[in-house]
Amino acid sequence: YLRAHFKSKGYRVFLTPPQHDYGVDLVLTKDGDKIAVQAKRYNHEQGYKVTYKAVQEVSAGKAYYGCNKGIVITNSFFTKSARELAECNNIDMWDRHRLIEEFRIDNAPNQRAYKDGYYPGTVTGMT
Repeated sequence: YLRAHFKSKGYRVFLTPPQHDYGVDLVLTKDGDKIAVQAKRYNHEQGYKVTYKAVQEVSAGKAYYGCNKGIVITNSFFTKSARELAECNNIDMWDRHRLIEEFRIDNAPNQRAYKDGYYPGTVTGMT
């Protein structure tokens, strides 16, 4: 879903390997920016929040993939320590509220984008 969303916003989207991804799920490129994205899906109804570990992961992955920006995206919320660490490391945080805003009907990609299939990009040779 994130892949389709960012593609609809004009980003080139590369999926990292499912294992040994160095804390990054997607690498986005657009207008000279290279952005490392870590996605966390948690059950917000049970009170699960994303901790500072996700920020550490995307910070490390940002360096590994040669990115100049990083984002942690969740369908839940962040702990205070995660927000503090993100601020120190210049990592953007998309919590449940931001995600809902991003995926409002008028912002969402065309449904066809989801039906086009799942074709992971490759991160090798991106630089």
